[in-house]
Amino acid sequence: MQDPAQLEATLAATLQVVEAQRSQLQKAQEELALLHLELESERRAREAAEEKLREASVDFARKLSQMQARVLEAERDVVLGGQVLVARSAGGGIVSARVASEGPARMPGETPRRLAPVPPPPRQVDEPGFSRSHVSPPIAGSGGSRRT
Repeated sequence: MQDPAQLEATLAATLQVVEAQRSQLQKAQEELALLHLELESERRAREAAEEKLREASVDFARKLSQMQARVLEAERDVVLGGQVLVARSAGGGIVSARVASEGPARMPGETPRRLAPVPPPPRQVDEPGFSRSHVSPPIAGSGGSRRT
C-alpha cells in the first residue's frame, strides 16, 4: 500500500489538474458565448445588407423602367412630331389638337396602337435631286456591255 502522504500529494495534484481544466472549460464557454454574439451580429449585418441591396435593386428597376418609358415617349414624340398641332387657345394657353388618324387620346407612356405614315415634304423644282424626267438616256456603246 501507499503512504498516506503520497496519497495526499497525488490527490492535491489531481485537484490542481481538475481546477486547471475547469478554468480552461470556463474560458472556452466564455469564448463560445462571445462567438455566438458575434455570429448573431454578423447575421443581422448580412440581413441589413441584403435588405439594402433588395431596396437598391427595386429602386434601380423602377428608375430603369421610368427611363425606358421616357425613351418610348420620346420616340413616339419623334414619330408623331409631324402629326401634332399646337395652337393658342382663346384663353392664352396652349392646346394640342391631334390628327384624326392618331385615334383616341392616350395616357403618357402608353405606346401608340397604329401610326399613320407621314409623307415626305413636296420637293421644289430647283432642289437638287434626281428625277426620272431629268435623267438622259444612256449613250449607245458607252458601258452597257460586260467584258469577258
